[in-house]
Amino acid sequence: MKSSKIDKLGYAAYSRSIEPLKEVRTFQGPIVGFDTEYTSKQNKLICYQLATASGARLFEVKPREKLTPVKLFHSTVKLLKEVPSEILYVTYFSLAELQFLDVASDGIAIQEYANGSLDVTFLARGVHLIIFDLARWYQRASLAKAAESVGLKKLDYDTKHVTRKCLRDSKFRKYAIQDAVVQRQILLKLRESFLEADQVDPLIQKTPASSAQAVFRRRHVKEKLYCDDNRVRSAALSGTWGGRAETFKRGKLKGIFKEYDFSSAYPNSAIQIRTFPCQTSWREVTTLRQMQRCVSGFACVDFAFSCGVRYPSLPVEASEAMLWPSSGRTWCTFPEILFAAEQGADIQIIEAWGYSKGTKILRDFMQWALEKRKKAKGAARVMFKLIANSLVG
Repeated sequence: MKSSKIDKLGYAAYSRSIEPLKEVRTFQGPIVGFDTEYTSKQNKLICYQLATASGARLFEVKPREKLTPVKLFHSTVKLLKEVPSEILYVTYFSLAELQFLDVASDGIAIQEYANGSLDVTFLARGVHLIIFDLARWYQRASLAKAAESVGLKKLDYDTKHVTRKCLRDSKFRKYAIQDAVVQRQILLKLRESFLEADQVDPLIQKTPASSAQAVFRRRHVKEKLYCDDNRVRSAALSGTWGGRAETFKRGKLKGIFKEYDFSSAYPNSAIQIRTFPCQTSWREVTTLRQMQRCVSGFACVDFAFSCGVRYPSLPVEASEAMLWPSSGRTWCTFPEILFAAEQGADIQIIEAWGYSKGTKILRDFMQWALEKRKKAKGAARVMFKLIANSLVG
């Protein structure tokens, strides 16, 4: 990890621990599907659609008329026939809907997630309106694919030629309303699977990773686990990098190419490692032989590959990139160092910390999630895939 990122984490980088999940909260307000339609050429809003437990409706927007939180609230209350203290609006790619609301002026809470996913809370007549983006739960796949994964179907319509005249087309209106209905149903099915599994509410946890961690803490973590040495914590932070992704050829290439994918890479990696460190696990390591006896660890080393090594395997931090040079100094993991040694690299250990004993609860959790995924269907299968991949991915 880059030193600038470690500095940004501050005290939290050295104080994090994991404990059993004690408090279980669930969202109590109504869940409303929310979608908009707009003209293809000028992006002018022509209608918005709401779907609730009691029904769904398309609301037309006149030219030069604006959508406001208050207007959205009143339309929702017409369908709900009640005034709750908070309402959650499920969208798919929330920016499509948020472009028609004044987030800067009216938003009272904004939470940004990866890949531009945005949740925004508005206040209208004393009621919190929470815009929730479902797309981040499906790695920004299309709504049609998300619907298919839980046994639902999105209607098709030619959205490249949408104008105000489409509001008179019954097929368009049905398509528009169905999107709001499908978004709501996807979330309800996914949420039901999480609640049935371990009473974890994705509407409270907000992300797949947070929900997976909550299930893990509730199901497998029975005591507080932590790192009891800040030198080790610093080594772990410094030696954790992203996966290697390089292009060795570019341009127009001819030939037969094969693409390989690891099956359930993240959970299977955890299962293969078996044992993970916790308090009292770590010890200082000074030789490669001692490294080989450890399950894993982190180290700072000086290294030098011979000229004949085509692809040196140890990463080095640069200002805006990761490099894999023939020689240098790096923080990395024991498996990386041992592989470099197999390539013939000369390794000089500056500092190293390894472990041989620890806890197997992460392995047990991943095995449980994969077994459940094999037997599950629909939303439950999606949930177990998210749980397995998101906790460490």
